[in-house]
Amino acid sequence: MDLRRIIRTMCAVIVLCTLAGAWTDAAMTPARSTYFTFNAPVVLPGIVLAPGTYIFEISNPNTSADAVQVLDRNRSKLYLNALTAPADRHTRDLKAEIVLGESGRSVPHRVEAWFAEGHTTGRRFLY
Repeated sequence: MDLRRIIRTMCAVIVLCTLAGAWTDAAMTPARSTYFTFNAPVVLPGIVLAPGTYIFEISNPNTSADAVQVLDRNRSKLYLNALTAPADRHTRDLKAEIVLGESGRSVPHRVEAWFAEGHTTGRRFLY
């Protein structure tokens, strides 16, 4: 009986360590990198992005998380590095999301806010 108890205890410890590792990996992605593909031009502060795929992420995740950077999908070109403000969303669906502002005909939509997957607080762009 003592051998069974030891084996059960060891199995429980292994399972807990595995779960703790998975939780740590999830917590170790503070930049909240998110890929978005736009099929039309969009406006960010000081720049118009052409249709394509871009990475939105926190550029200072270990400090205040106020700065957001936007890069091309290969991380070879930085399009924007700007200060932002916190933005809250009140929904149960925590998918990655871009909030676009209203625009007129033939005028690109303005990106108002970005929310990373799994987060209720996102970043609002300052214009």
